[in-house]
Amino acid sequence: MRKKIALLLASLPLALCAPLVAGCPSSALHAQPLPTRNRDSGPAFDAYEALQSRLDALQEADPPKVAEGVLTSIDYTISVSKRIQSRFSAASGSWKARAARFLYAAERGVDPFQGLRGAIANRGYRSSTSLRLQGYAVYLPEAYDPDKTYPLYLALHGGSSNGNLFLGVVMGHNMDWRDYALHLWDDFAPRWHAPMIVVAPDGFGQPMWRWMAEQEVFEVIEDVKTHYSVDPDRIILAGLSNGGVGTYSIGLRHASRFSAVQAIAGAPSWMQYAGGSPRPAEKQALTMLSGLHLAENSRNTHFEYFHGRSDSGPMRPSFVRAFQGRLDALGVPNRPTWFQAGHDILYFVLRRGEGFERLQQIRRDRRPSEVRLVTADYRASTQHWVTATRLRRYPQLARITARAGSRRIEVRTDNVDAFYLDLAEAPSLSTELALYVDGQKVFSGPRAQAGDRLHLVRKEPSRQGPLTQDPLTQDPLTQEPLQRDLGDEHAPWTTGFPHEQGLEKRPGLSGPITDAYYDRMVHVYGTQKASHLESLKQSATRGARGWPLGLWEFQQEVRADTEVDGALMRSAHLVLYGTAGDNLLLEQMKDRLPITIDEDAIYLGDTRFEGRHLGTRFIYPNPLAPSRYVIIQAGTTLEAVSRGHQLPDFLADWVLYDHRTTRSRPRLIFHRNAPRSTGFFDRHWEIPAPFEHAAR
Repeated sequence: MRKKIALLLASLPLALCAPLVAGCPSSALHAQPLPTRNRDSGPAFDAYEALQSRLDALQEADPPKVAEGVLTSIDYTISVSKRIQSRFSAASGSWKARAARFLYAAERGVDPFQGLRGAIANRGYRSSTSLRLQGYAVYLPEAYDPDKTYPLYLALHGGSSNGNLFLGVVMGHNMDWRDYALHLWDDFAPRWHAPMIVVAPDGFGQPMWRWMAEQEVFEVIEDVKTHYSVDPDRIILAGLSNGGVGTYSIGLRHASRFSAVQAIAGAPSWMQYAGGSPRPAEKQALTMLSGLHLAENSRNTHFEYFHGRSDSGPMRPSFVRAFQGRLDALGVPNRPTWFQAGHDILYFVLRRGEGFERLQQIRRDRRPSEVRLVTADYRASTQHWVTATRLRRYPQLARITARAGSRRIEVRTDNVDAFYLDLAEAPSLSTELALYVDGQKVFSGPRAQAGDRLHLVRKEPSRQGPLTQDPLTQDPLTQEPLQRDLGDEHAPWTTGFPHEQGLEKRPGLSGPITDAYYDRMVHVYGTQKASHLESLKQSATRGARGWPLGLWEFQQEVRADTEVDGALMRSAHLVLYGTAGDNLLLEQMKDRLPITIDEDAIYLGDTRFEGRHLGTRFIYPNPLAPSRYVIIQAGTTLEAVSRGHQLPDFLADWVLYDHRTTRSRPRLIFHRNAPRSTGFFDRHWEIPAPFEHAAR
């Protein structure tokens, strides 16, 4: 039953709430049906053509009558109306009428969005990861004055919701979550008001704010800052249920970017949420996004979290108690609030809008004297004035603790080979500065001599000492001591930059497979065997809709291998689909890849794997454009290539699979669908020895 539900959800662009995606109770399966289809489509599409023609004229006007963001938002409004007309006919008419009003104002040189004070509007923007226009709902205070700056409250929606509906809920339209699917595109007027800008992104539906959805959060923030007057030191991240999971993850990975973080009825750890017994590579992939493991990053951010003691869904109270214990043990400020309630606690938190008043007073601490950075991911390797630039054993957790006095900075590191201090953003320093790293004096002299950014690197980055159990560094789930590399404490430091030793993992080229999801990807099918072309094109088309389950309205580019040139490879990550000999690009680079595909076998280095419908997906620096990734989804048969879409969401650098691995698609990790092999390449993008290998 669970498998059928997951497959159904993956096929719906506007999915109903289900426990595998939305974090809702099992009764979500009995949600109300979608409205009936509107069959009078002809006249409606004629009207859309007229609207589009007017929009095209505005886009071609020279000089432009209004800002590009206004036209993009009108384009988004038209596209939503067209998309929902068969399911939400009444709402579609409202969106179409709104587009006509916006066009009328824009044709007269007026920005229609600036006048929408004390109301909820929807804007569109161009995503860096998807071809389709994306949207977010925005509320402006009644007394909004563009000459003043305002706090920004970013609300991440939960399961079966979108930005439009969730902002309506946040602003007072309480409703049974079972009815969400009927009201996704309704017009909502706020029932209470806030002294700040309130925004709810769509988040590409239900990927639970990971990867491309995390990227959307920051792109929406930048779009809001472009069009409205936002105080950069008063940006609040909040989220409910699935959005609470995203808030724990994003809010702790990037804590220093927010003045306050509110996680509501979420799960602090993806490892908790996934359950089961993850394989070693899966644990590392889960840890990268798990707030529980990154709790120390909240030291200088107002982080508060809320949960119901009787929450019976997958966001278990025991998960939050473990997080609370973790903060207590670390001595990090701890702000839990528990309610005698279940899962639906948003209105207890907001208190009819009174909660906004308190948050607007909280400002980001720009220059804390002590910074703690914990990361396993170059996408989230900065906290305040400290940035890690090389991790020794990527993607294992690394830690930097930096304390600044008036004349002295002391830094302690673990699993770090290079980092820099942004002294321009550090606390006020005197004219003289002494810097100690792991007890060693690395710099002493005039503060001006150190510059605005002081880069530090190990003189012997390849040195690795014996591993020992460190009782001070425990896994927050198992409470077992983690291994610590004693070589970290003894390898000397110096000022300067990492010395590149051939191909090496670094920011922007580190893996895992999911690291490419934050950027533009182009899906390329092989054309060298005519009989394979249509099947490979179908596989590429399916992959271009995005691999994480729960994506809505997500679309990437699809091209033939003969349509890819050097300029494209330098501007996008490529995903290559093929069997042996039928993808031109894969043939050109196969001798420079660590995994190769033969007609009846796949080679992981020198290790040969055979089996029925054997396939692989792996990520690697593109040998033809080394600043970008290539992802290979290939196999010994066409069916094996297609079966690659049955892999779970969390993946390492490579996975080898067969027909048994891909009998069904698990949501997060493999569980019983054991892969033939999975793991991370080492720091030089080579296959480590030994590697995880399931004999068959």
